[in-house]
Amino acid sequence: MAPLRHGQGGDYLGDQDAIETMVRDAPRAIYELEHMGVPFSRTRQGLIAQRNFGGHTRDYGKKPVKRACHAADHTGRVVLDTLYDQCLRHEVTFYAEHYVLSLVLEKDRCAGVVVYNLATGELSFLRAKAVLLAAGGCGKVYRTTSNGFATTGEVFDLAYRSGIPFRTWSSSSSIPRGFTPSAS
Repeated sequence: MAPLRHGQGGDYLGDQDAIETMVRDAPRAIYELEHMGVPFSRTRQGLIAQRNFGGHTRDYGKKPVKRACHAADHTGRVVLDTLYDQCLRHEVTFYAEHYVLSLVLEKDRCAGVVVYNLATGELSFLRAKAVLLAAGGCGKVYRTTSNGFATTGEVFDLAYRSGIPFRTWSSSSSIPRGFTPSAS
């Protein structure tokens, strides 16, 4: 069996083990999302529809393949809504309008975060068994972007100040999502 080569689209800059895990687990994750209620688009045969996306190709770029599962053109929104609904069903606590100021490390392990409550101005420590930094990247550093106003990249500084090493900056979400008209 030939070795799988999933990293070449990123010039092999990504974590190859993580990429391999993502590719291997993708079908299971899609079915899990479907069972949670994500309304994926369907083929005439009733299967989850797939379409071309990005650099999905076979034979090293010779032929495009349809691998991206979708829900019309609202995939991100319906996945977000479904996951949020699941969180509510499982009574997940949300800290809306809170800003993470620092990570709290104990014996080389993240034990929680210090947050600032934007509504009250209070500082709080939230102890956690695990902390996942998923802040949306830093697309707002560009003048024209469709990224939210909070995607300015502070999470990178937060991790850096806490001593968390970065493998590569090239995989961060910093792609500008718009064009600025040129000066005439």
